[in-house]
Amino acid sequence: MKKLLLILSLFFFSVSVFAGGDSYQVLHVKGTIMVKASGKILKPGDMISSEDQLVFRGDAMAAVISPQKGRFVMKSGPAANANSEIVAYVKSSISPASSKLSTRKGLINNSLDLKKYFDEGKTPVVVTGKLAISVNASTFPLDNDHFFYIRYKYKGEDVNKQLEFQNDKFFVEKQNLFSVDGKPIAESDITGPLTLFYFHKEVSDPISVVQFSFPIPEELAQQIKMIKNANAGKSKKETLDEIYAFVSETYGTPDQEAIEVIYDGIK
Repeated sequence: MKKLLLILSLFFFSVSVFAGGDSYQVLHVKGTIMVKASGKILKPGDMISSEDQLVFRGDAMAAVISPQKGRFVMKSGPAANANSEIVAYVKSSISPASSKLSTRKGLINNSLDLKKYFDEGKTPVVVTGKLAISVNASTFPLDNDHFFYIRYKYKGEDVNKQLEFQNDKFFVEKQNLFSVDGKPIAESDITGPLTLFYFHKEVSDPISVVQFSFPIPEELAQQIKMIKNANAGKSKKETLDEIYAFVSETYGTPDQEAIEVIYDGIK
């Protein structure tokens, strides 16, 4: 009798688990998505089932991952406006995420390479701490009379921010880029595009419009950890490729060297 009860309990346990559907962990949320049954607002790290009903506000979307099925993008149909709400099951709102990888940056030899790297400002370049960009020292010597700077308008005035350099590298750092007279400024007060210039021989050559993305370090580290855990058993290269694809889809062109450092620091 006890054996029969054990078999039945295991059976009903299995049924209840599979009835819950596939499970996914939330990597990133853009906008507001609520779990209908609980009223809980979705956030990174949450677990959801394919059978859950979600309430999408406006054009909200999320990135999720499953160890068994991989990475997905989750969004509802087109929203009428930013305040409209659409109810949809997880299973009907997910689609495979992009696996497109951005190439690892190499030595930049000329202005054309820089334009290509920055995609002429159409795609943000991700900055995790300090972005280092290597250039050909023959084409772009770096010293007190030869350097890169970025120009933008702050409260209607031109601001020229000289970029730190060392040997054949120049650096982009949010703290340095968005400060005036040593004080941080709000990005919302910046108007117009950011433009990269190279100064040499008393001449400033415009190189490219640029755009940057600055993920919150703790959130990015958490996302990398979740992808690493979900890809347990896969090679480091396979997992890093998945992380690069996620970062590219979510934030912009990844700084692969910096992301690998974060990956290696996760135990």
